[in-house]
Amino acid sequence: MKIKRVESFKPFLKAKDINDKKPVTIESVRLAQLRSGETYIVKFKEYEYELPLNKTNLDKLIKIFGDETDEWIGKTVKLYKVIVNNPKTLEEVESIRIRETRDII
Repeated sequence: MKIKRVESFKPFLKAKDINDKKPVTIESVRLAQLRSGETYIVKFKEYEYELPLNKTNLDKLIKIFGDETDEWIGKTVKLYKVIVNNPKTLEEVESIRIRETRDII
């Protein structure tokens, strides 16, 4: 059997880790295969860990910057926390959402 290279697992960015007072800069965007399927993953300069994009956050970035991910690099957004229901357990959990920096008052 040929050995496949396995990337070591890095935890993803969690709501408890974010500072929702400062804008963040998109450093990179990649498409990855996760257990849940193909997902776009964003790396922000300000954080060590990456954020897998759910449909809500992907749609927001497309609305703000367009559907060409190369154009997102270097752009700033604001991360903030929301309470959502976990679709598997229905319990309330903190989640990360994205908004335009110009939306900040």
